Amino acid sequence: DFVIDDFLKTSSINKEQAVFLKKTVLDIIKHPKLKNYYTDNNKIHNERDIITEGGIILRPDRIVINSENEAIILDYKTGLEDKKHGQQLQSYQDVLEKMKIVVKKKILIYLNTDIIIKEILPF
Repeated sequence: DFVIDDFLKTSSINKEQAVFLKKTVLDIIKHPKLKNYYTDNNKIHNERDIITEGGIILRPDRIVINSENEAIILDYKTGLEDKKHGQQLQSYQDVLEKMKIVVKKKILIYLNTDIIIKEILPF
């Protein structure tokens, strides 16, 4: 709520957009396949830079790390599915595994008219 309120106060969005954004956010965090990744039980990293050994900066949308040091990578997308999205998640997995973090699952969340969840198992 406070983020949306800040956007309204700075005129970044209007009231109609605020209502839409709030509904979309709630639909995501309460989604049956996603709600476990929006709790205080895990360590959360939102849009944090990761620098690879080669100096490339990666910025995953959300990484959820449980008490076993296992990660779930979530990435939000608009538009059509593209194989590049899965490749992007693989690059996140590769760098996390070099950091000794086991990736248990990768999830693409497509935000269009509906919310479409595509789970990708690590390999």
